Amino acid sequence: MEESDANTPTTFLDNLAKSVHGVKKIYISDSHGAILAESSAPKNEKEEKIVRSFPTYNDRLGKLSYGNNKSIIVECNDTSYVMCETESFFITFVCSKDANFSLLSEFPNDMSGFLTQLRSYVDQM
Repeated sequence: MEESDANTPTTFLDNLAKSVHGVKKIYISDSHGAILAESSAPKNEKEEKIVRSFPTYNDRLGKLSYGNNKSIIVECNDTSYVMCETESFFITFVCSKDANFSLLSEFPNDMSGFLTQLRSYVDQM
């Protein structure tokens, strides 16, 4: 899929990260934890391990009757991770402690067009 720079997943995620106070990086992963797209902030191995493990933890929590929740917040030292489940993907926001967490939980609803486009891109890979 050919895209202009303005429409790439990285650019979309960069713009999204800039629009919410406290968001440092955004990852999109599949149900197996594979990272499919990410914003352009520097790579961090610790963050990537957390992102890759989220689908497993989400599945385990679902089996413990926590399945109605569509997001999880994990706090580690000076960073918080807001992880949201969508129909096809998991979205992880890496944030500072003062991020707007209530707004972040609403973003998956506003990203349906982007997620559909990303799904078609992944299906072509």
